[in-house]
Amino acid sequence: MTTLTRNDAMKVVELLGGLPKNSVTKGTDYLVVGVPDVRSLAEGTSESSKLKGAKTLREKGGKVKIITDSDFMELISTFSKD
Repeated sequence: MTTLTRNDAMKVVELLGGLPKNSVTKGTDYLVVGVPDVRSLAEGTSESSKLKGAKTLREKGGKVKIITDSDFMELISTFSKD
């Protein structure tokens, strides 16, 4: 499976007309999640603060879709199949 760095993925989103951000807000359409680096997580947690925030937004009726990095790769590949 091919993957992208976060910066490269953000560039692809921008090239496709999206507005990549480093934070999750009520205007976020997608959150792409990969395998978390457990060293960067707060002690005693298994999810990033972005993932927790996205889940909270969804519980409040938000539209954010949480997708895996492989789902993201599949999604962007549909744009290049013209």
